[in-house]
Amino acid sequence: MDSNHLKFKCFLLLLATLNHTNGYSGELSFDSGITGSYTRQIAESKDGSEKFAADNWTFSPFLSAIYTAKRMNGAARAQHQHIRRSLDGQSLTNNYTNYRGNVNLTLVENLLQASANASQNFRGVNLNSVGVDDFLLNEDDLAKINNYGGSLTLSLRPKDYFGLNANLRYSKFDAENNVNDTIENENINFGSENFGAQFSLQSGPDFRPFAMQVRGATSVTKRTERNDFESSRANANFGFPIFTPKLLFTTVFSYENNEVPSVQTGENLLREFYSYGAGLTWRSSQNKFIRVTWNQSKIASGAGFQEETDNFLAGTINWQLSSRTELRADYSRRFFGETANILFRHNTRHWRNVLSYTETISTASSIIQNEEVSLFACPNTNNISINDCELLDSLDPANLPPDSVFVPFQEISFELSPNVVIRKRALYTSGIQRRRSNLSLTVSRTEDEDVERDLVNTIDSLQLSASINISSRSSIVSSIVFSDLERRTINSIEESRVNRFNLAFERQISRKLRTAIGYTYLDRDGDNAQNAGGFGANGLIRIDGPLTDNRITASLTYKFSK
Repeated sequence: MDSNHLKFKCFLLLLATLNHTNGYSGELSFDSGITGSYTRQIAESKDGSEKFAADNWTFSPFLSAIYTAKRMNGAARAQHQHIRRSLDGQSLTNNYTNYRGNVNLTLVENLLQASANASQNFRGVNLNSVGVDDFLLNEDDLAKINNYGGSLTLSLRPKDYFGLNANLRYSKFDAENNVNDTIENENINFGSENFGAQFSLQSGPDFRPFAMQVRGATSVTKRTERNDFESSRANANFGFPIFTPKLLFTTVFSYENNEVPSVQTGENLLREFYSYGAGLTWRSSQNKFIRVTWNQSKIASGAGFQEETDNFLAGTINWQLSSRTELRADYSRRFFGETANILFRHNTRHWRNVLSYTETISTASSIIQNEEVSLFACPNTNNISINDCELLDSLDPANLPPDSVFVPFQEISFELSPNVVIRKRALYTSGIQRRRSNLSLTVSRTEDEDVERDLVNTIDSLQLSASINISSRSSIVSSIVFSDLERRTINSIEESRVNRFNLAFERQISRKLRTAIGYTYLDRDGDNAQNAGGFGANGLIRIDGPLTDNRITASLTYKFSK
């Protein structure tokens, strides 16, 4: 038996066992069914040298389970895709399984929580293949991604003198490609284990008129194909009032160290960073303050550079403008120079907006594991459509119903690699819900600077998803994606563009039966590899260069559950 299937079955067994455990007994519900679909596909290279017409039959049984109790909630869903293809007189059969599960337990109420998660999915390896390669095109370029993890969180609210939040976490990541070595002749079979801890200590109301906050985080990522990656960060601030209780003289301190040893020399590719300073803080309340400080920084010698010192102005704002509007932003310095983080949220009854900018040190495993900004809450089941989702009053995952999950209607683009990257990401996402329609818009720009290679990837993306209910049982669902990708090295710049359009008509025939018919158009252009069409090593369709792909799909979904 496949070990991944065994783990998923063990996860369902855990839910069933806890259903009979004192203190965790609750309600366990299942949702199951099968989707059958036929797709007529015509894929063609831009220069006309390769063209394929395929008839694809897909049979997808699915199962989901949701468990809710006073001190525990959990959800699991899985879908298997059995694909039969007829192409140029040949018949092909392929099988893929995706699954995702998570469990949250309250060990001590209002104090100690534990969580665990597991998932398996497939995604394109190359940056310019995200949103292009799938189960019906260039399948042998897909990588199978497995993620497992758990965490333990201690929370003490700042009721008196201090509040404490501490977290221990563990995760395991594995990526395995099917056939081709697609990243600079490297085989995409790599994995990592991550061990991390973080804490935040904050002063409470009885500590006034003084104010204090200390935060720290450390992690170790053990990589199978690279040296270990170690990261540590800490910062602290302490303030006391002058002239008025709302104006505080504040001292600040910051430290960061990232250990990324070179494969060739063993020398650390990044440098240690310190800064300290003083300034003023205007604090209206716990969630409303503005801080400005003058700082001195030191970057340790290393990575071919001498020690550097500098003076700079830093600022932080955390302002709850209203119950519906919030702004958090900071500007400072890190080892790579100026840095900023921004989060702006604004909600109305039918409209949600989030504007953010982040700068992080990441690997592929951490990018996948970190949840993207999500506005729509959808049923925690398979075959999710935006037509089934809704906007909630709160975007806090803690307030999410146990039978729902936040779904980002956007594709996270990055190159699947074991290397460490400095990731800078600007994003605006908006969601609108009316009585008969839903709309999601996301605009983003992402820059990934590879620390271990001379490589910078930049991705500009616009993604729009919408649904309209034309009757009580019929709806039209559409999505549009525009992506502009740039891969820059010291010797070359490669650009590519991916555009995709989808339009579908969905009809709920009965409580258990649903049908849909849709059209999908894909266009990829730019500086890609030379066209190489034909059957891949597994007898699969592949076109590696600029291409178009047209598909017409008809599907029928039947649910066994009530």
